[in-house]
Amino acid sequence: MKACIYARKSTSKFGQKETIENQIETCRTEAKKLELDVVDTKVDTGTGRDDLNRPEVKELINDALSGKYQCIIMKGVSRFYRDTEKGLGLIKLLDRHNVRVITVEEGFDSMEQRTGTGKLDTSRITMYLMFSEMESKKIADRVKYTQLEKARKGEWNIAPNPPYGYKYDSNSKKLVIDEAKAEVVKEIFTLYEQGTGFRNIAIHLNEKGIPSPGGKDWRGRRIQYIISNRTYAGDVIFNMESKKELPYKKPERYNKTREDTFVGQEPNDESKWVVKENAHEAIISRELFNKVNGLRDIKSRNRGIKQEYALLSGLIKCAKCGKGMTVKRREGYEPRYYCLTYQQKGKKYCDNGNIRMDTVESHILGDLMELYQHEEILDQLIQKYSSSIAVSGNNSQKEINTLEKKINALTDKMDKLLEKNIDGDITDQQFKNLNTKYANELNILTEKLILSKQKNSTQISSKERIEKFKKHLHEIIDIKNKDIEEKRLILIKLIDKVEVLFYKDTKEYDITIYYTFQNPQSEQN
Repeated sequence: MKACIYARKSTSKFGQKETIENQIETCRTEAKKLELDVVDTKVDTGTGRDDLNRPEVKELINDALSGKYQCIIMKGVSRFYRDTEKGLGLIKLLDRHNVRVITVEEGFDSMEQRTGTGKLDTSRITMYLMFSEMESKKIADRVKYTQLEKARKGEWNIAPNPPYGYKYDSNSKKLVIDEAKAEVVKEIFTLYEQGTGFRNIAIHLNEKGIPSPGGKDWRGRRIQYIISNRTYAGDVIFNMESKKELPYKKPERYNKTREDTFVGQEPNDESKWVVKENAHEAIISRELFNKVNGLRDIKSRNRGIKQEYALLSGLIKCAKCGKGMTVKRREGYEPRYYCLTYQQKGKKYCDNGNIRMDTVESHILGDLMELYQHEEILDQLIQKYSSSIAVSGNNSQKEINTLEKKINALTDKMDKLLEKNIDGDITDQQFKNLNTKYANELNILTEKLILSKQKNSTQISSKERIEKFKKHLHEIIDIKNKDIEEKRLILIKLIDKVEVLFYKDTKEYDITIYYTFQNPQSEQN
């Protein structure tokens, strides 16, 4: 009987390496006694009780059910599963497919533990699974209790990961200020108090060359997290969240099924939080912290009023710097699209002007309606695009044919070169030199061939993009009766991007529309 050994590292500690080796050796000894043929070993380095989502467990079960082996042997059931209901269900599943399960410590053997009628006797293994689950929960409870006690004393629970601006003191088990980084934290709070937003603070820090906690660029979300973190006011707050086994809301997105679960964090009620005020030296005064977060709450409540979807969001670009354009609304003025670079960094980085929202949107909808109503204009636009594709398409196919002939000729040369070396007509050194030369030439030709084929493939698919564009263009006739999100969906199918260039001297502007059939990168289904 073919068997697979399953060993699991139950913690992330380095010392557990010996435990893995011990498990495997114990299972090999037992397999030898039972005259089992060990054909595979699965080593699972995952932690926690989220057993079925670990890839090693899935692979183990799938291989067993597909017949790669007829027996799974492990040192103890606690290594396999720590949830009684799921563990029992899994053992029953394996038994239904005639896969034998052996656990050495408990002396369980599914082939031996049968009832008088031949069915699997689960009473014994159920008891062991229950003990395993209870022990697992006890360990988790003990760890959590220790962490809660530390938090009540103002100690920091995650030693390797202190908040930005602090260090962990292993003697006091508390946070101490990292002076250099603390200055950055102070600057963040000061800038926000003065009215600078999260994104602009991030830009400011990036321009100064200050690395973020992860060593990459600062982001608005990181700034927001720092602003709202009470640790900087001197407090330790623990138990704000708890781990919980949750189903995937959209399992197909993660290549999962509806039966799959993950261990996620869920917010706890504030009454369950452990809060220790003045646990360590504050970087930010409590007065400033409360003031800044009061401002943040006001902005958060007003966000839905001040920010609305713009019809061209994500589509409209600045023709000067290539950055997107965003809508700015001021009381008493018509909303206008502004370059994001100008908004975030100022005229020094981009001095392109702005354009009224209704002007550019009317222009685009008017152009699309004209294409729909006058088929000859659309045909001219497509013909202009298709003619350039046809010419380059023919050239591309000729290039492919030429490259393939050169590659075939070169491989023939290399074959003959090898024959000459075998026959002794050329020395090993001569063969090596010429073969290296031909191999380099072959690599260059192969790369060119791949690029030519990709280019040709793109050109062939242009016909499909044109047909899709024509189909979606019919939706424009009823666009005025749609809400803004429905309008955006229609435009995304038809427009790749819109570029706006503003002329300050004449106060005129150029609006250039790039349609989806012109750009394979933006093809919409």
